[in-house]
Amino acid sequence: MNSVAITSNENMLSGFLDICSDNVKIGSGQVDYDDFMISSITVSRTKQNGGQSDSLSDIQKIQYFFDGALGIDAEHIQVSLLEAGLYAGDIDGVWNVETRQAFVDALDWMYSRAGKVDLSNEQAFYKFVSATRDIFFDEDSGLAQWPTGNSYLLSVMAHQDLYVARKNAQMLDQRLTTHGYPNRARTMFTTSGWYVVTAGMYSKFGCEQKANLFKREGLIASDSYCAPESKFMWGD
Repeated sequence: MNSVAITSNENMLSGFLDICSDNVKIGSGQVDYDDFMISSITVSRTKQNGGQSDSLSDIQKIQYFFDGALGIDAEHIQVSLLEAGLYAGDIDGVWNVETRQAFVDALDWMYSRAGKVDLSNEQAFYKFVSATRDIFFDEDSGLAQWPTGNSYLLSVMAHQDLYVARKNAQMLDQRLTTHGYPNRARTMFTTSGWYVVTAGMYSKFGCEQKANLFKREGLIASDSYCAPESKFMWGD
């Protein structure tokens, strides 16, 4: 069994490769293998100035897997970054500056904890995306029960009747739970005498991210907003 090494220039993510019955085509050239079988293929990049191969960086690997995802899968990846509080751009499945920066921030966090990230294949990439979402989402999940001094509450609706407010909080909690966000809806008392139904308590940035996410998914009204905890007396 033999192996073939393919080298592309620094500006290309990978060489063009097509295996057919007679040969291996690489760009405009070809390698005949009439009398042997190919057991492995290695793709590497070459720096134009030095001529030495250089493995892809982690962010380049991430872009490669992201670009290779189907449209809906790429959108789901961006939603995961949004839920993690790392991304505030459009959910369009397009690799852009915001998507790249979100992954750079995720990598920096992972490097500081684990020292390295496994991006050896597509499965490892999706595992990394899932881990990023879970780690960051849990850190600013909206499940906090007591204020920290600088918390923000996602205010969804206000009522002067406490009974009505509590019923609406129950319905909101059911709606959020159905979409994977349980135990966030609460009724809060305000200094002005109104009862406000809220969808979780977060940092300021986390509240803005969750507001965008919940609005996009149609879980809360478009006029829902983030209010500092100082606006509230404590609630249910």
